[in-house]
Amino acid sequence: MKGPKGWDYLNEYKQAADGQYVYTGNLYVLHDSGNVRKKIGVLWALSVAAVIGSGLINAGGMNNSFYVIIPYIIEVICAFALSWHVIRLIFTKGDFKEYYYNKIVNGVPAASCILSISAAVGFIASVVFDILHSFDGKMLLCILYLISKLVCITFGVLIYRFYKTVEWEKRETHN
Repeated sequence: MKGPKGWDYLNEYKQAADGQYVYTGNLYVLHDSGNVRKKIGVLWALSVAAVIGSGLINAGGMNNSFYVIIPYIIEVICAFALSWHVIRLIFTKGDFKEYYYNKIVNGVPAASCILSISAAVGFIASVVFDILHSFDGKMLLCILYLISKLVCITFGVLIYRFYKTVEWEKRETHN
């Protein structure tokens, strides 16, 4: 049975004698010896709070400068992607089917890396705007915004580095 592109995981389900479909692909187990789920959850919550917090600061350039706004939009998209993967990681109990595992194991580092890069671009863009427009009359807000960008960069890097240390065990289930 060949499924549409992206649906190849359907080949891992086979019909048993009783008519029920049974998953026959590989399973992965997360080694949660050091409370990996809690640690990644805290880092994720802080990074999302930093992204949302930076959006709430009405710094110079956030209302009228595309080169400051576009990196922030990318940060928001990455925060949603990171949220999707981390929530699945935190709340899935037991084994991960291979297709979920592949999405999580690739999605968390990618989203956190792009989050850090877009926050860095946003930081640079905001500094350029602040230099060109003398802080747009909002020096304190601009400084707070720059600090929030540094926090976003930091948590994105921390999630990426921490997640690379997570250990998985592969279990085969072929029937």
